[in-house]
Formats: sequence, structure tokens, C-alpha cells
Amino acid sequence: MGIEGAQLSEEERKWLSEFSAGGILLLPRNIKSPYQLFTLCQELRRATSIPPFIAIDQEGGIVDRLSPFAPSFPSNLALGATGNPEYAHQQGKLTARLLKMLGMNLNLAPVIDLLACKDNNGIGIRAFGSQPELVIDFGRAYLRGLKEEGALSTLKHFPGLGRALVDPHSELPFIEAGKEPLLENDVFVFKELSHYSPFIMTGHACYPALISDKKRPASLSIEIVSDLLNGVMGYKGLVITDDLEMGAISVFASPMEATIQALKSGNDMVMFSSPGRQVMPIVSDLCAEIDGNPQFAQEMSNSIQKVMAIKKHLSPGLTPSSFHKEELTELFQEIDILSEKIAEDSIVEMPSSGEDIIQAVTKPVVFYPRIKPVLAGSPSGGTIIGDALMPLCSEFVEESYAVESPILRKDAFSSRQIAIIFTYNAHWYPQQKGFIQEVQSYFPRCFHISLGLPGDLKGNLFLRSLAAFSPTPSSIRAALRVLWGEISPRGKLPIRGILL
Repeated sequence: MGIEGAQLSEEERKWLSEFSAGGILLLPRNIKSPYQLFTLCQELRRATSIPPFIAIDQEGGIVDRLSPFAPSFPSNLALGATGNPEYAHQQGKLTARLLKMLGMNLNLAPVIDLLACKDNNGIGIRAFGSQPELVIDFGRAYLRGLKEEGALSTLKHFPGLGRALVDPHSELPFIEAGKEPLLENDVFVFKELSHYSPFIMTGHACYPALISDKKRPASLSIEIVSDLLNGVMGYKGLVITDDLEMGAISVFASPMEATIQALKSGNDMVMFSSPGRQVMPIVSDLCAEIDGNPQFAQEMSNSIQKVMAIKKHLSPGLTPSSFHKEELTELFQEIDILSEKIAEDSIVEMPSSGEDIIQAVTKPVVFYPRIKPVLAGSPSGGTIIGDALMPLCSEFVEESYAVESPILRKDAFSSRQIAIIFTYNAHWYPQQKGFIQEVQSYFPRCFHISLGLPGDLKGNLFLRSLAAFSPTPSSIRAALRVLWGEISPRGKLPIRGILL
């Protein structure tokens, strides 16, 4: 469960003391600065009689809770494009050090879903790639890095969300793949990596080929959790649901019904993103169910024993007792260096009409989408696009566009200028097709950088088209440096088939 804000209220201290939540999920509303976050984690430990799992989604790429103050790693798909699992190992180590330094012990990562769909299903560039072997190699390396530095990991989202056609945050996906493809690919990845992680997160999608109830989410299915994950796969670690307040679950069951069904299906823990005060009524009903159902009470006792067994390994010595600003600054520098290396080795050259590099130009026009990672302010006070361009050219024009309704202001630019257009999954937004064609028609010299899935502009041949796989500063800088000829594109596509 979550908490309300950036510091604990007296009400929250009270219920944490009385209830001693198994874990606390930290979300953007709880994160303001390094020292504030460190202090909050210390308060959470003091408020609970049994030290909680203090969890965060720190995947890198577009799921980066610490981006308000910490450098961002490129996405998992960018990692996969490097072809070098050692980068994942080093990223896991630095991520674990960062979490520990700030007081957290559980990373809800990595995503090991196989990327098998280019629709907006909530996965996209969060996946390492589309091939089981690649995902296993990178997932194992990342897990090894987290473990070496003492942070707990979570494999998600079992039995695999990469084939979904919709995002479970909004509605329940139905994954219609057959039993053999699912078991031999998606589930196989979890089986191979399950020995390396103390947590597996169950996802909110329905798999008709794997269950008898053709409308039930996997996270609430005894056939998926108890029979497949715990039984067939023999997984002995902790099983936790994804957020039970997602749209995929709310249309299927009430929060209380979902909690009971999830726990009876074999999950050891359930997750709610709402503040604890909103979840307390569910806790009361859950306690009543335990009191009235001896078999359920025994199952909950077994889960608690599993939780406590893992918590015994959370040595107090691994959590710093004081905040060290200088050490954190040094760690940020290490993250910056590794992020740049990953980004530079991940850029992939896509089919284009063949122009080589951008040389001396006057005021190139740079179009970029109004999406959160790109619009985030930079330390210089400008934009991250502008910061990336400054070392390459002295003058440029920045023009942001709305992904849902882009408009080209032709009267503001000369067609003789060079244009660079950044896109982020343009295929999700039909309105962008006409906008992109308009930009290409108006600017004869037009270059393209994709920050999302690389097939977003299939059929649109630019003078040069690059896949950067991540809307983060290091990936943007690396792609621009390729266009200016400072570095060569060294990445390889980590995906196949319809995704292109």
C-alpha cells in the first residue's frame, strides 16, 4: 500500500504502528528530493514494529520514479539493443546502490515480458526485447547486479503481458495465444529467471488457453498462481499482485473481492497504490475472513512465514543510518557515465533515403512530442532537447507538438532549414501521420529520431532515421550525436516481426 505524501502524517504513523504493513509502495507523490526521501524511509522503519519492504518502480526509461533528481537510465529496450548484458549487470548494481543509499530495499523490476505487440499495452520499451534468449540474458544480468548490492528484485508481469492489445491500467486484456506458444516462450522466461528473484508479480490479463474460467485475470486465478507458478514451475519465493486498483481488476471485482480472490489463488501479498487509510477497511474485512475460515487462515500463515523468511535477510547494516550527500553525488556521476555508454551503443540505423550526416547548418528546426520525459526541465533551466543540441550547433529552433493533435506552423519556418523530428510511438496516434507527412513535404531535408518502438513510422523514408528506444536525456544526446557524425550507430534491433 502507499502513503499520502512526502512525509508521514500522525494518522499514518498510528495505523502503521498498529497494522505494520508488509510493504510500502513509494510513488511520485512521495518523492521530492534525496534527503526528503531518505528521511521518509527512516520514518517508515521507525513507525513499524516489523521492518517493511520499501518498494519502488525503478526500471529506467519511462518508469523512473527518481527522475526528479537522479539521472535516468535508458529503457530496457535500449539495453537490449546494445547486445551487451554486462550493461544490464552494471545498471542493476548502480540502481541497487541508489535505492539503498536513499533507504529502499525492494525494486519492482525488472520487466521480463516478451515484447510481442506494438499496441499501447503498457509494456513497449519497458521490455528488453522479443526473443526469450535475449530477455533471459539481460534479465539474469540485471538481477545479478541488484543482488550483489543487496537490493531485492521482482520479476513482472507473470505469465507475461507482452502480447496484450490493451493496457491493464485501463481495461482487462485478453491474450489469445495458444497454450504451447505461451508456455514455450512467455512462461519459459519466468521459469528460467525464477531462481534469481525473491519476488514474482502476477499481471492483470486473461489467458483463455491457460485457464478454465475464460474471463478471469491471471492475478486472481488459482490455475495461474497456485497450479502453474507454484506447482508446475515450483516457485518458492513471494508472489505479489500488480496494483489491484487497475482498471483490469476494477471491472472484474471490488477491491475486497479482488483481495480475497488473489490471496486464495496463491498470491502471498496484494498491492494497492492508494494511501493506507483508504485500504484499512479492506484489512478489517480480510481479518474477518481469516477468523471465519481456518483453511484460509493457514494459507495466510504460510504466506506470512515466507515474508518473514525473506525479511530476515534484510540486514539493518545494509541500510544507511545517515544521509551522505557527497556519496550520492558521486553515484549520480557513475550513473551518468553508464547511461551515456548504454545510449551510445543502443542507437540503431533504420531504413532511410541515404543522406550521411548533418554538417554545418543554420538554425535547424527540431520538432518533439509533448510527453512527460521529454518535457521535463533540465538542470540548465531549458529543455533536455536544447541541452542536447547546444554542443552540436550554436542556433536552433525548438517546436513541441501535441501527440493527439499536432499542427505545423509553416509561416514560422523556412523550408530551406533542416528539420529533425522526434517521435514517440507515433503509430498510437493516427493524427500524427498527416503531421509527419506535412513536415516531410515542407522540409526537403528531414531527419527522424524515434524515442519509442522503432516501427512507429514504417513506410516514411527520411534522409536518415534512427531508433533511440528511450525518451531520456542520454538517448536523445546519443541519437543527435549520430546525426552530427560524432559517433556511429552501433545498436542492433532487439525485436522481430510485426513490431517493425
